[in-house]
Amino acid sequence: MLKISLQSVDGVTVFELAGRLTGRWAEELNLFWRSTAGQKPAGPVRVDLSSVTFIDEAGKELLSAMHRRGVELVASGCLNTCIVERIAQSVKEDEMKSLGGKVALVTGASNGIGRAIAERLAGEGAAVVVNYGKSADRAKQVVAAIEANGGKAVALQADMSAIADVRRLVKETVKQFGRLDILVNNAGMFISKALMETTEQEFDRIFALNAKGPYFAMQEAARAIADGGRIVNISTDGTHLGFPNATAYLGTKGALEQFTKGLAHELAPRQVTVNTVSPGFTDTEMLRVGGPQIAEYGAQLSPLKRLGSTQDIADVVAFVVSDRARWLTGQNIHAGGGVVM
Repeated sequence: MLKISLQSVDGVTVFELAGRLTGRWAEELNLFWRSTAGQKPAGPVRVDLSSVTFIDEAGKELLSAMHRRGVELVASGCLNTCIVERIAQSVKEDEMKSLGGKVALVTGASNGIGRAIAERLAGEGAAVVVNYGKSADRAKQVVAAIEANGGKAVALQADMSAIADVRRLVKETVKQFGRLDILVNNAGMFISKALMETTEQEFDRIFALNAKGPYFAMQEAARAIADGGRIVNISTDGTHLGFPNATAYLGTKGALEQFTKGLAHELAPRQVTVNTVSPGFTDTEMLRVGGPQIAEYGAQLSPLKRLGSTQDIADVVAFVVSDRARWLTGQNIHAGGGVVM
């Protein structure tokens, strides 16, 4: 059991804890903190752990999150003092990375380009929400891989074609990590079908996932994202190349590119940048469905004479969401090895 008392000492809001900071008690502290001083503290906040007898991993995660938001941690006694020192050192190391202290939401992150982006951003210090639609096991593998490399991640299910799910996903991201800094709209699908053969149901399905879902994800994220945040929409070089049997797909991506330009203007006063990253022919399951001839064609189309890798795309996205790309907004960055120039 955890006892929480609150007082003000010389203008500092002090949370005095006693007992065991574990499991649901960590959640109780989290809720109590956010309902009192966690959202917009009137002044400095301090957590005194001197009377805490045990802290489990959930407790340490919460204390780390609080410390990242400027909460001072104090303790007496060797055990708790050592824990506080380790938390402070971990937070300092994270902040030295380019995305240290940031929270990123990557949609469609259970495999392919989405997975590579999630792992890359986590490697740069961001806490990552790995969104998935149906592939729960794959999403758990992504989270496990991130955690094995010392990163922080959680898998959250949401159907990105269902607006209620989209809104819930953004809100759950903020609930999990206390903030949102980066949104990467990656979830999507491809239908290989001529315009004359495309049904209304197929048209509605692909537009719902590739265009409508990202639109409302950006809307919900815009309400929550921190000033100076980043939004990246994943499109395709195909919108600049054009090819048959992909009219509906390319239409959805063309819409997404226009969303980028409009929102870039709307969020500019808050220094939030909005950009598109357009992969070319990339070695993914989606590309391999087309057979070896498509892969060979794509490799030859690039002056570099190879397919892109998911890591190639993730590296570009990692740059676009970093502070180094602060002067880029409303742009379509072609990450296709020169397929589009």
